Amino acid sequence: VPEEGFYNLEFTYIATPSRNVNMERIIKINGVLPFTGADILTFRRLWKDQGSIRTDNQGRQIRPQQTEVFQWQSSMVKSDSGYETEPYKFYFAKGKNTITVEATNEPMVLSAVDLKAVKKVASYSEYYASVKNKSSNTNKDMEPIVIQGETSTLRSDPSLFARYDRSSPVSQPYDVAHTVFNYIGGEPWKTPGQWIEWEMEVPEDGFYQISVQGRQLYQRGYVSARSLYIDGVIPFEEVSSIEFRYTSDWNLVTPSNPETKEPYQFYLSKGKHSIRLEVTLGKMGDIISELEDSVFRLSSIYRTILVLTGSIPDTYRDYEIHKVYPEEYEAMNIESKRLYKMVDDFAAITGQKSDLIASAQTLAVELEQFYKHPNKITESFTTFRANITSLGASLLNLAEGKLDIDFIMLTPAGEKPKGPKANGITKIVHEIRSF
Repeated sequence: VPEEGFYNLEFTYIATPSRNVNMERIIKINGVLPFTGADILTFRRLWKDQGSIRTDNQGRQIRPQQTEVFQWQSSMVKSDSGYETEPYKFYFAKGKNTITVEATNEPMVLSAVDLKAVKKVASYSEYYASVKNKSSNTNKDMEPIVIQGETSTLRSDPSLFARYDRSSPVSQPYDVAHTVFNYIGGEPWKTPGQWIEWEMEVPEDGFYQISVQGRQLYQRGYVSARSLYIDGVIPFEEVSSIEFRYTSDWNLVTPSNPETKEPYQFYLSKGKHSIRLEVTLGKMGDIISELEDSVFRLSSIYRTILVLTGSIPDTYRDYEIHKVYPEEYEAMNIESKRLYKMVDDFAAITGQKSDLIASAQTLAVELEQFYKHPNKITESFTTFRANITSLGASLLNLAEGKLDIDFIMLTPAGEKPKGPKANGITKIVHEIRSF
């Protein structure tokens, strides 16, 4: 290594035929595990449809089988949990260093390990400044280029195949009588790191807007987020986490400046390009990480008190916990305030409170009461344990960002993207036809 400091690691690898699950590795620097997380690194396989969609004699489409694609791919080493969107930073001393890669699951062939300088993703203003002087032949009157979600070319998991939905009159393609695949994603597309990729043909060099027709109807009061990659790279920081709020119907989301509402402009050269949407926790990642730490601290408080009281405290005895364990007693007050702040931060992101964060609110109130009235600690000790368990369980749901994709649309810069909308009449006609 020429200079000491922090570097990103990039692996170039290819999967080999095996059990069709992702490869897992441990990385050690100079014989030492550098941090927690470097022992759970996932490298994903590539999947696509085996052939095209066929239609039977009743007009119903038949989904092709999923087949694995064996080709070289490059992947930055980053968090498997999704709490952080940026790649991991590894410290290397100047001179000779040793990188040990230890297999824990599934075989793969490794071609190269590259040390790369840590680079922050550019902001939109920086990105636009670097491309604004490029030549543009964009036809302002061109028809929007629509890429149907079900026509994806590559996927990170075999479960991310084309799906059929007839609950909405605006789904494309639309058919209430036959099985016609018209969206992708759904329940399986929820784990950080999972991605779906499409190919598009850009007619001319120029500036374009990208819109995504999405639907997040799985978790009320929650925001699903996706990172946008163009040709394998996140073009600027603002699209590292595109948010899709809860809605019962399809909604066209165009990444835009939150203050001016002006859609971001992407410079694309003429020819083929790839668009990838990857599951990320976005702003939720920090909250989920803090909640995880809170569960750990609360469990520690519970176990400390458990030593004194047992699992079922004697209701006729005053344990004077605030005197026996003054540090744990004060920690309850601090943890209560932390939980209140996490609930407020969650509501600020989603725009509403949700049952997903209700257990944190309950614990915040309970800890506040414990601090004001220490005698209630033993009275509600069993409930306290149940609430900690409930918060831990809710973390699993918070880390799932399910989403449906109907289509991706490319429009010339300056044009207002318009997605299909269902009014009262079209909904009535749709329900009659469905019946």
